[in-house]
Amino acid sequence: MCLYACCACCCAGGAGCFAYQCRGTAREMRRLQDGEARRLEFPPESFSAPPEPLLKDKDEQDYTQYENAVLVRESADSDALKIWYKTYCPASEGDITCIIVTFHPYRSNSEFLVKNHARCLRHFEKAAVIVFDQPGCGRSDGCWGYMPSWDDHVALCESFVKKVVVPLRDKVSKEQHRSVPIYGFGESVGANVLVSSALQSPDLYNGIILAGPLVRDGDAVKAGGFANFLAKCEGPIFPKYPGAPMKDGLDKCFVDKDFADFTRTENKLLWRLPLRMKTNKSIKAGQESIEKSAAQLKTPILILQASNDKISSPDGSKLLYDLCGSKDKCIEVYDDCAEAGLKYSHELLSAEPVEMAKLVYNDITTWISARKIRADIPASAAPAQPQETPQITSAPAAPSPRN
Repeated sequence: MCLYACCACCCAGGAGCFAYQCRGTAREMRRLQDGEARRLEFPPESFSAPPEPLLKDKDEQDYTQYENAVLVRESADSDALKIWYKTYCPASEGDITCIIVTFHPYRSNSEFLVKNHARCLRHFEKAAVIVFDQPGCGRSDGCWGYMPSWDDHVALCESFVKKVVVPLRDKVSKEQHRSVPIYGFGESVGANVLVSSALQSPDLYNGIILAGPLVRDGDAVKAGGFANFLAKCEGPIFPKYPGAPMKDGLDKCFVDKDFADFTRTENKLLWRLPLRMKTNKSIKAGQESIEKSAAQLKTPILILQASNDKISSPDGSKLLYDLCGSKDKCIEVYDDCAEAGLKYSHELLSAEPVEMAKLVYNDITTWISARKIRADIPASAAPAQPQETPQITSAPAAPSPRN
């Protein structure tokens, strides 16, 4: 329920309306507020991913995965946070062609659909794919769903990349006697975090891929002017209160509408309440910062956007493309999928009919393959080098919880 609705209830004598409707979920969120509690409640084996029809059993042979945690700091004098992450990679580091680090949507985590994304990218690109829970999300430290500052959040995520991803890149590059590139992949608010990181550290990524970046709110999550006004008034007073006016648009994320209910049930570390007031303000600050600074973005960029996206406004992605200062920029806008006879929605890679996801993955692998750095060319002087692009096919249909 949005904040203005809660205030209206108070005026009518219904001060407990919001708490009454959400008390069960709110109690759970409070109980699991810190990262240690979430790690104890939801060990890795408690999670499962939906079936991934793009992968056959043989596609995941000769691959490995491992999980770990690392302490990161925003700055030298700040408190350390434990960041939980997983790495999906070929069994031999000599087979790694690139490293991809993913930034999940803010309400979510590195499990569930993000796990499938990592498995697919690992197979299609022979990549080492690193997925991590952002601060305040999943099993990582930080108050659940609380982002006190956009800049601090980006700095913590970037610290993780520099502490985990960059050393792996350096190690593999040394073993292979060539420069192994790092690509960032982000979805929704995670894409915004990735853009801000690339703005702050232009040389950190060889390229960034943004799926439905939340540069501007779509119709399904956009709040009215009065609600935003109240949020500005109440936010500084109740920063952790989960009553931000940004609406819950989960039902509009997927082509398969039933999958939203399945996600609420099975994605155990999904933030289910409205955004906290300060979190909403921080995300808005990030959106404004990206628009103001987009011209300074020089990193190669691929933007993936559905024209029917109700969560991330297509106008926001087009604006980012127009303003972006990178000489190597590309935007793919998806309308209808002729094979499936359906329109694309916010979630482009998973929980869609396989024909739809296959096209998007092909665009990603084509873009990455054209930019991988060859072993005999220094990174600073390497032009885009076309490579053979794998043809993505689908596995036989597996039983799905959506059917």
